[in-house]
Amino acid sequence: MTPTLVVVGLILGIVLSGIEMVDSAHRMRDLYQQLDQVQRQQNELLAVHSRLLLERGARASLNTVETAAEQEGIQANLLRAIAKQESRFAPGVVSPAGAVGVMQLLPSTATEMADAPTSTPMLKDPANNFELGARYINHLLEQWEDDPFRSIASYNAGPGAVASWMQPTDQDDDALWVERIPYPETRFYTKKVLDNLLGYLGGNQPFCKETGAGVGQKRAGDDASDHDQTHQKQADRSTRR
Repeated sequence: MTPTLVVVGLILGIVLSGIEMVDSAHRMRDLYQQLDQVQRQQNELLAVHSRLLLERGARASLNTVETAAEQEGIQANLLRAIAKQESRFAPGVVSPAGAVGVMQLLPSTATEMADAPTSTPMLKDPANNFELGARYINHLLEQWEDDPFRSIASYNAGPGAVASWMQPTDQDDDALWVERIPYPETRFYTKKVLDNLLGYLGGNQPFCKETGAGVGQKRAGDDASDHDQTHQKQADRSTRR
Protein backbone atom coordinates (compact mmCIF):
# COMPACT_ATOMS: atom_id res chain seq x y z
CA MET A 1 0.00 0.00 0.00
CA THR A 2 1.37 3.34 -1.03
CA PRO A 3 1.81 6.16 1.51
CA THR A 4 -0.88 8.13 -0.29
CA LEU A 5 -3.45 5.39 0.26
CA VAL A 6 -2.45 5.12 3.89
CA VAL A 7 -3.00 8.86 4.38
CA VAL A 8 -6.32 8.74 2.58
CA GLY A 9 -7.38 5.81 4.74
CA LEU A 10 -6.46 7.67 7.92
CA ILE A 11 -8.35 10.77 6.77
CA LEU A 12 -11.44 8.71 5.95
CA GLY A 13 -11.23 7.04 9.34
CA ILE A 14 -11.03 10.38 11.08
CA VAL A 15 -13.95 11.76 9.05
CA LEU A 16 -16.10 8.71 9.77
CA SER A 17 -15.24 8.87 13.48
CA GLY A 18 -16.18 12.54 13.48
CA ILE A 19 -19.50 11.79 11.82
CA GLU A 20 -20.21 9.08 14.37
CA MET A 21 -19.36 11.44 17.24
CA VAL A 22 -21.63 14.15 15.85
CA ASP A 23 -24.42 11.64 15.37
CA SER A 24 -23.94 10.35 18.89
CA ALA A 25 -23.99 13.89 20.25
CA HIS A 26 -27.26 14.57 18.41
CA ARG A 27 -28.79 11.40 19.82
CA MET A 28 -27.67 12.32 23.33
CA ARG A 29 -29.10 15.82 22.90
CA ASP A 30 -32.43 14.39 21.77
CA LEU A 31 -32.42 11.99 24.72
CA TYR A 32 -31.75 14.78 27.22
CA GLN A 33 -34.53 16.86 25.67
CA GLN A 34 -36.93 13.94 26.02
CA LEU A 35 -35.89 13.39 29.64
CA ASP A 36 -36.30 17.09 30.36
CA GLN A 37 -39.80 17.03 28.86
CA VAL A 38 -40.73 14.00 30.95
CA GLN A 39 -39.41 15.75 34.10
CA ARG A 40 -41.45 18.85 33.35
CA GLN A 41 -44.58 16.75 32.86
CA GLN A 42 -43.95 14.95 36.14
CA ASN A 43 -43.51 18.28 37.95
CA GLU A 44 -46.77 19.55 36.47
CA LEU A 45 -48.59 16.40 37.57
CA LEU A 46 -47.14 16.71 41.08
CA ALA A 47 -48.25 20.34 41.26
CA VAL A 48 -51.79 19.40 40.21
CA HIS A 49 -51.81 16.54 42.71
CA SER A 50 -50.66 18.87 45.50
CA ARG A 51 -53.39 21.39 44.67
CA LEU A 52 -56.02 18.65 44.70
CA LEU A 53 -54.80 17.38 48.06
CA LEU A 54 -54.90 20.91 49.45
CA GLU A 55 -58.45 21.48 48.20
CA ARG A 56 -59.61 18.10 49.47
CA GLY A 57 -57.98 18.70 52.86
CA ALA A 58 -59.55 22.13 53.15
CA ARG A 59 -63.00 20.76 52.31
CA ALA A 60 -62.65 17.83 54.70
CA SER A 61 -61.53 20.19 57.47
CA LEU A 62 -64.39 22.66 57.04
CA ASN A 63 -66.83 21.02 59.44
CA THR A 64 -64.06 20.30 61.93
CA VAL A 65 -62.98 23.94 61.85
CA GLU A 66 -66.53 25.19 62.32
CA THR A 67 -67.03 22.91 65.32
CA ALA A 68 -63.75 23.87 67.00
CA ALA A 69 -64.29 27.58 66.39
CA GLU A 70 -67.84 27.46 67.74
CA GLN A 71 -66.69 25.67 70.89
CA GLU A 72 -64.12 28.36 71.61
CA GLY A 73 -66.19 31.32 70.44
CA ILE A 74 -63.76 32.49 67.76
CA GLN A 75 -64.09 33.13 64.02
CA ALA A 76 -63.83 29.96 61.96
CA ASN A 77 -62.19 31.99 59.21
CA LEU A 78 -59.38 33.02 61.55
CA LEU A 79 -58.77 29.37 62.42
CA ARG A 80 -58.73 28.44 58.73
CA ALA A 81 -56.40 31.35 57.87
CA ILE A 82 -53.83 30.20 60.42
CA ALA A 83 -54.13 26.52 59.48
CA LYS A 84 -53.57 27.35 55.82
CA GLN A 85 -50.34 29.17 56.59
CA GLU A 86 -49.15 26.65 59.17
CA SER A 87 -49.67 23.37 57.28
CA ARG A 88 -51.80 23.87 54.17
CA PHE A 89 -54.33 21.69 56.06
CA ALA A 90 -51.99 18.67 56.09
CA PRO A 91 -52.78 16.69 59.28
CA GLY A 92 -49.61 14.60 59.34
CA VAL A 93 -47.06 17.41 59.20
CA VAL A 94 -44.40 17.40 61.93
CA SER A 95 -41.78 20.16 61.87
CA PRO A 96 -38.14 19.55 62.88
CA ALA A 97 -38.90 21.49 66.08
CA GLY A 98 -41.73 19.06 66.89
CA ALA A 99 -44.79 21.15 65.98
CA VAL A 100 -47.56 18.78 64.91
CA GLY A 101 -50.62 18.74 62.68
CA VAL A 102 -52.83 21.20 60.86
CA MET A 103 -52.30 23.95 63.44
CA GLN A 104 -48.63 23.04 64.00
CA LEU A 105 -48.97 22.82 67.77
CA LEU A 106 -45.95 22.22 69.94
CA PRO A 107 -46.62 19.30 72.33
CA SER A 108 -46.07 21.61 75.32
CA THR A 109 -48.72 24.01 74.02
CA ALA A 110 -51.15 21.18 73.25
CA THR A 111 -50.70 19.66 76.71
CA GLU A 112 -51.27 23.05 78.34
CA MET A 113 -54.43 23.66 76.30
CA ALA A 114 -55.74 20.12 76.89
CA ASP A 115 -54.81 20.21 80.58
CA ALA A 116 -53.83 16.57 80.06
CA PRO A 117 -51.04 14.59 78.40
CA THR A 118 -51.06 14.58 74.60
CA SER A 119 -49.22 12.56 71.95
CA THR A 120 -48.14 12.97 68.36
CA PRO A 121 -50.74 10.50 67.01
CA MET A 122 -53.44 12.36 68.93
CA LEU A 123 -52.30 15.71 67.51
CA LYS A 124 -52.28 14.34 63.97
CA ASP A 125 -56.05 13.92 64.28
CA PRO A 126 -57.46 17.15 62.76
CA ALA A 127 -60.38 17.23 65.21
CA ASN A 128 -58.06 17.22 68.22
CA ASN A 129 -55.58 19.59 66.61
CA PHE A 130 -58.19 22.14 65.56
CA GLU A 131 -59.84 21.98 68.97
CA LEU A 132 -56.61 22.68 70.85
CA GLY A 133 -55.46 25.21 68.25
CA ALA A 134 -58.74 27.10 68.56
CA ARG A 135 -58.38 27.07 72.34
CA TYR A 136 -54.89 28.50 72.05
CA ILE A 137 -56.05 31.22 69.64
CA ASN A 138 -58.85 32.09 72.05
CA HIS A 139 -56.26 32.29 74.84
CA LEU A 140 -54.17 34.69 72.77
CA LEU A 141 -57.18 36.81 71.82
CA GLU A 142 -58.08 37.13 75.49
CA GLN A 143 -54.50 38.10 76.34
CA TRP A 144 -54.43 40.77 73.64
CA GLU A 145 -58.00 42.02 74.18
CA ASP A 146 -59.31 40.63 70.87
CA ASP A 147 -56.49 42.20 68.85
CA PRO A 148 -56.03 39.84 65.86
CA PHE A 149 -52.72 41.44 64.86
CA ARG A 150 -50.83 40.64 68.04
CA SER A 151 -52.67 37.35 68.45
CA ILE A 152 -51.58 36.11 65.04
CA ALA A 153 -48.02 37.31 65.61
CA SER A 154 -48.02 35.55 68.98
CA TYR A 155 -49.11 32.29 67.37
CA ASN A 156 -45.88 32.38 65.38
CA ALA A 157 -43.34 34.07 67.66
CA GLY A 158 -44.92 33.47 71.07
CA PRO A 159 -46.71 35.97 73.33
CA GLY A 160 -43.56 36.56 75.38
CA ALA A 161 -41.73 37.90 72.35
CA VAL A 162 -44.68 40.00 71.19
CA ALA A 163 -45.01 41.54 74.66
CA SER A 164 -41.40 42.73 74.43
CA TRP A 165 -41.99 44.63 71.20
CA MET A 166 -43.24 48.20 70.82
CA GLN A 167 -47.04 48.06 71.09
CA PRO A 168 -49.52 49.85 68.80
CA THR A 169 -50.74 53.11 70.29
CA ASP A 170 -54.20 53.03 68.75
CA GLN A 171 -56.30 51.00 66.34
CA ASP A 172 -55.19 53.04 63.34
CA ASP A 173 -51.59 52.09 64.11
CA ASP A 174 -52.13 48.31 63.90
CA ALA A 175 -51.09 47.96 60.25
CA LEU A 176 -47.96 50.00 60.87
CA TRP A 177 -47.25 47.85 63.92
CA VAL A 178 -47.20 44.78 61.67
CA GLU A 179 -44.60 46.49 59.47
CA ARG A 180 -42.43 47.09 62.53
CA ILE A 181 -42.40 43.46 63.73
CA PRO A 182 -38.68 42.85 64.33
CA TYR A 183 -38.72 39.15 63.33
CA PRO A 184 -38.79 38.97 59.49
CA GLU A 185 -40.41 35.52 59.51
CA THR A 186 -43.13 36.65 61.93
CA ARG A 187 -43.79 39.83 59.97
CA PHE A 188 -44.21 37.81 56.79
CA TYR A 189 -46.29 35.17 58.61
CA THR A 190 -48.65 37.75 60.10
CA LYS A 191 -49.24 39.39 56.73
CA LYS A 192 -49.89 36.05 55.06
CA VAL A 193 -52.41 34.99 57.71
CA LEU A 194 -54.19 38.34 57.46
CA ASP A 195 -54.27 38.00 53.67
CA ASN A 196 -55.71 34.48 54.08
CA LEU A 197 -58.31 35.85 56.48
CA LEU A 198 -59.41 38.58 54.11
CA GLY A 199 -59.56 36.03 51.31
CA TYR A 200 -61.92 33.86 53.33
CA LEU A 201 -63.97 36.93 54.21
CA GLY A 202 -64.27 37.77 50.51
CA GLY A 203 -61.86 40.71 50.39
CA ASN A 204 -60.50 41.74 47.00
CA GLN A 205 -57.27 43.39 48.21
CA PRO A 206 -54.41 41.94 50.25
CA PHE A 207 -54.31 43.14 53.82
CA CYS A 208 -51.06 45.03 53.44
CA LYS A 209 -50.72 47.13 50.29
CA GLU A 210 -47.26 47.14 48.79
CA THR A 211 -45.13 49.73 50.54
CA GLY A 212 -41.40 49.58 49.94
CA ALA A 213 -40.63 45.90 50.49
CA GLY A 214 -44.20 44.98 49.57
CA VAL A 215 -46.21 42.06 50.78
CA GLY A 216 -45.90 40.20 47.49
CA GLN A 217 -42.11 40.09 47.45
CA LYS A 218 -39.86 37.31 48.73
CA ARG A 219 -38.80 37.75 52.34
CA ALA A 220 -36.43 35.91 54.59
CA GLY A 221 -39.38 34.25 56.31
CA ASP A 222 -40.76 32.79 53.08
CA ASP A 223 -38.94 29.57 53.79
CA ALA A 224 -39.79 26.43 55.72
CA SER A 225 -36.49 26.51 57.62
CA ASP A 226 -37.28 29.98 58.96
CA HIS A 227 -40.62 28.77 60.21
CA ASP A 228 -39.04 25.73 61.84
CA GLN A 229 -36.45 27.97 63.49
CA THR A 230 -39.30 30.03 64.92
CA HIS A 231 -40.90 26.91 66.36
CA GLN A 232 -37.55 25.89 67.82
CA LYS A 233 -37.21 29.28 69.49
CA GLN A 234 -40.69 28.77 70.95
CA ALA A 235 -39.73 25.37 72.33
CA ASP A 236 -36.59 26.78 73.93
CA ARG A 237 -38.20 29.72 75.70
CA SER A 238 -40.43 29.14 78.69
CA THR A 239 -42.17 32.48 78.19
CA ARG A 240 -43.66 31.28 74.90
CA ARG A 241 -46.54 28.91 74.34
